[in-house]
Amino acid sequence: MVHDIDVITWVLEELPVQVHSIANAQIPEIAAIDDFDNVVSTLNPERPTNTSILSTEGGAEAVPIFHSFPSRYEQSYAAEMDCFVDVVSGVKPLPITFLHSSAVSKIANAAERSAREEVPVDLVWEKSEVPEGYC
Repeated sequence: MVHDIDVITWVLEELPVQVHSIANAQIPEIAAIDDFDNVVSTLNPERPTNTSILSTEGGAEAVPIFHSFPSRYEQSYAAEMDCFVDVVSGVKPLPITFLHSSAVSKIANAAERSAREEVPVDLVWEKSEVPEGYC
């Protein structure tokens, strides 16, 4: 879920002011360790946001199912490795900061708290916690 939060905040360049999650565990082994295997979260921004995701013509497109993240996201992993090499070689600066990572962690923790307590969780952001360029 943190990857979803990361992408959402990156696309919107905004951090949510409230998170509301519902979750359950359908797999007994996951329930036994007090974890979830199904989670739905709503991240509410402070300003109105109008974002649309369009499907391909004719509706949904069948996508082959792969067994692992590297096989599903081969191009993403290759781009990530290229970026890593550029950063450690001094060619490019690191494109993310501590603030990006800590903000996503704060949102994920709020989402888990919301799911466990079954209530929306408000998020307050100090200016020092907001990544550069974000609202």
